[in-house]
Amino acid sequence: MNLNNDLFATYECDKEFNRTFVQMGFEWWAYRGFFLQGSFGQLGRMSLHVDVNRAEPHAPISEGDLNSLASYLKQEYWTYYETDGGINLRARQHYENNKVLMGDTPVSGFLVILPDPYTKERINGADWLAYHINSEGMAGHHHTYYWAYPLNKDFYLTISFWMQLEIGNRAMRSERLLDDARRIMSMMELYKS
Repeated sequence: MNLNNDLFATYECDKEFNRTFVQMGFEWWAYRGFFLQGSFGQLGRMSLHVDVNRAEPHAPISEGDLNSLASYLKQEYWTYYETDGGINLRARQHYENNKVLMGDTPVSGFLVILPDPYTKERINGADWLAYHINSEGMAGHHHTYYWAYPLNKDFYLTISFWMQLEIGNRAMRSERLLDDARRIMSMMELYKS
């Protein structure tokens, strides 16, 4: 793959939430029950996204340096969710004058919990930055688990698993989907050419 600065002029580029990226791979799985089904006949669904993301110039990242990538992502998520126009800031402002809630925003339903902690995971000889964000982009019952790697100062790779939970015990179902995501990640390998 061409990792020069013209990558995003050459390939079809997407923008979602706080990221500009080129999607390199996508898979989707439905989880169905024996008797009980959610909407669309499933208990949950999980999708895998392999993306090369363009790093914005506000915080430098370095090839293979997970600490620089973690610092970059913390600033990116904070800017996107907590500053002017951010989803979390808008939710807090909406509930600020609510006499019933007395200024408290109901966290579980209306705020995106920013990733914390960012952890290092060794997978097939390479160190990946792993983190989780609930309800990315909007409040709701979904989770996204990321494994990220800084490719160079301009780009970082993310392998993400988006999980939408339909009905039943959400904690138990979330663990099952996360186990499957970890199993898939255990097969990932990074090669440099």
